[in-house]
Amino acid sequence: MSLSNLFTVTIASAGSMPSWYPASAGTLINLSSVLGQSTSSFTLLDSIGVNSTTYPAGTYDSRRLDPYSGGALIYESGRPFIHLFGGGHDDGSWNGTTKYGPLYGTGSNTPVWAVGASPSPPASVIKNSANGRYADGKPSSQHTYNIPVGVGPRLWMPAAGISYSNPGGSGPLTPNYWDSATDSWTFPAWSRFPVPPNIGGGGGSAQYNNNIYLYPPPGDPQRLRVLNLSSGVWITDSVDTTLGGDSPALAVDTRRGALLAIAGSTAYSPGAYWPDLSNLSVARRTNINAPPSLSATSLEYDYDRDVFVVPSTTSTSIYELSASSLASGSSPAWTTRTFSGITPTGLGPQGICGRFRYIQELRGYISVPGGASPVYFYRAT
Repeated sequence: MSLSNLFTVTIASAGSMPSWYPASAGTLINLSSVLGQSTSSFTLLDSIGVNSTTYPAGTYDSRRLDPYSGGALIYESGRPFIHLFGGGHDDGSWNGTTKYGPLYGTGSNTPVWAVGASPSPPASVIKNSANGRYADGKPSSQHTYNIPVGVGPRLWMPAAGISYSNPGGSGPLTPNYWDSATDSWTFPAWSRFPVPPNIGGGGGSAQYNNNIYLYPPPGDPQRLRVLNLSSGVWITDSVDTTLGGDSPALAVDTRRGALLAIAGSTAYSPGAYWPDLSNLSVARRTNINAPPSLSATSLEYDYDRDVFVVPSTTSTSIYELSASSLASGSSPAWTTRTFSGITPTGLGPQGICGRFRYIQELRGYISVPGGASPVYFYRAT
């Protein structure tokens, strides 16, 4: 299959903001409450029988969005949806995705939870799968961390997460993607990713200019990897850039083509910054100031405010780092921005893991702190 012409993204035509859109910038709303909706995707999963009686149950309810489940922003017919992909280890065997949206364009006045990627039937579930797939060929459920990345209408998994398997078992060892237009998984005939298979234990990804950027967790060679989606060719940075902590998060400054990576679990560690993604020989900078101590591993770039952003899920604040100052060579400090409104609740024990996403059409951030939490929206600009 040729992937030279990957896809065409059609963004929904410009129009009014959804009816629930906050009147003022700097406002945080509980979108689930505003719309009178259930605070969890569990209601949806219950309705289709995704529970411990129909799916092989692990240590926990098999329907659960695992604390290590990641998220990605996917554009379906030009409209943004946040997709959650989780499970893994013995925590859950359900390998579908749940999605919330549309968040802009037709239908965005009443976004709802729905099934995204169709799950494998229970009879196809394989415990300790040798190739990280179930019997029907779909990827097993996985701890996905910050690995999932949306590229237009597709959800990419450029590396394997920890799967519904024995500890250390991983998902498919080659990059793969789910296409929202066809509800199908594709495994391009590429070589496996050029890192040890346990990269899934906390890796992070970002996409820009037809490339996916992948950074491994502690214990693996600490080098940035770049996957070109047209050629399937990997490029590996030539210099180790060790980030302390777990679950790295990556975001691309799309004004300048620069990349910031941070890592941490309950506290962030100093980050690394690549000033020119078109030329990785340009020296990266290390010891970038870390955000305040948090338990939410998530990082986004806000084009309109020209800042990198991490959320604080225990307050109405976010933390911002000036992208222009970083690009100029200085060492800016993170600043606190406090929103008016309610305080988010329902944070999972391992933080957000990429379930906090910037939506440029809305000039703000969508956030799903945990599997049983409400959906929140921050109007930033």
